[in-house]
Amino acid sequence: MTAEQMKHFGALLKIVPASQLLESAIDIAGQLTKNPPLALRGFKAAMNRNENARLKEQYAVEIGYGKELIGTDDFKEAVGAFLEKRKPVFKGNVDPSEA
Repeated sequence: MTAEQMKHFGALLKIVPASQLLESAIDIAGQLTKNPPLALRGFKAAMNRNENARLKEQYAVEIGYGKELIGTDDFKEAVGAFLEKRKPVFKGNVDPSEA
């Protein structure tokens, strides 16, 4: 499968020349850091756990991490920011009453 075909199916974010790889990776990392820290941790953990898992197991892992986020401060902030049409400010911590 070519890189262009993989991008078409969503397996790649973008294709860059090797000389621009580091710059592009740093740019994407900067974009990722704007997301909720707890969600990023869960995403990373799911990616690591799902590396060799079957599709059904992958879904179960991802759903499990998603359930853990509900009720966190960041989840409440995301919903509030969406409803108020503003950018969220994520803290990366869990609501003390849920801990």
